[in-house]
Amino acid sequence: MGSRAKPFVKWAGGKKTIAKKLAQMVPIDFCEYHEPFLGGGALFFELYNQGILEGKRVFLSDQNSELVNAFQVVQKGIDPLIDTLKDFSKMHNEAFYYEIRSWDRSADFFSIDPVMRAVRFIYLNKTCYNGLYRVNSKGFFNVPMGKHSNPNICDEKTLHCAHEALQGVVIECCDFTKALEKVGSNSFVYLDPPYLSQGHNAGFASYTKQLFLYESHQKLAHICQTLDSKNVYWMQSNIAHPKIISLYEKYGITMIEKSHIINANAKKREKIQEIVITNYKEKAWI
Repeated sequence: MGSRAKPFVKWAGGKKTIAKKLAQMVPIDFCEYHEPFLGGGALFFELYNQGILEGKRVFLSDQNSELVNAFQVVQKGIDPLIDTLKDFSKMHNEAFYYEIRSWDRSADFFSIDPVMRAVRFIYLNKTCYNGLYRVNSKGFFNVPMGKHSNPNICDEKTLHCAHEALQGVVIECCDFTKALEKVGSNSFVYLDPPYLSQGHNAGFASYTKQLFLYESHQKLAHICQTLDSKNVYWMQSNIAHPKIISLYEKYGITMIEKSHIINANAKKREKIQEIVITNYKEKAWI
């Protein structure tokens, strides 16, 4: 068997450890795959590896413009990306990290070449504290440098596999409401929104300067009802928060226990109760 595609960045709330389990819950028959909360794309890569997406149109999107730009650059061509990541790897130290982190404070940041922005994004992801992506109210990346002895800044094999997996995929930067407007009948949508906080280390919503609060979850639940009427299959990952359970009480809910991994102290990486919500019956699973 050849190399498997997998996320090329670490992402808070990523589904890498449970991607195989989620893949078992995908409906049998659908014509398009939509993932509007892309993050690291763990489920997309797993479905690609299993051949489940073969012959299907795939639409990936996220509201985080830097994440989407990185995916688009990896899709288009990775040689310049890899070459520059190797250069950054040689120059990596504390002063260099904070210099690169400061780029988004510049007024002309978004005029920087997309490849260089993607290099910055991946470099910071590989070298920042615990691979955490967080921005402040101005949208500036503000995570301190991590204590990595030898960070793997340029993972060529993973980038090459991701490049292959992303061929023919539509990748867009937009919020979930716009992304879900385009979903047609007999499509399958995987939803992985930022979780509603239920405690001191179970919930994280600072992926963009626009926070994803309970009102956003209410809006998503309403859209899910609209998808029902369009004969769309959807599956959603979320947390077993009473408010979330209430929003989706008429749907199928499966409990999944998962370690929370964004915490510097391993002893505080508590088990949190995650749920998977589907609008289709178990018999429709693969």
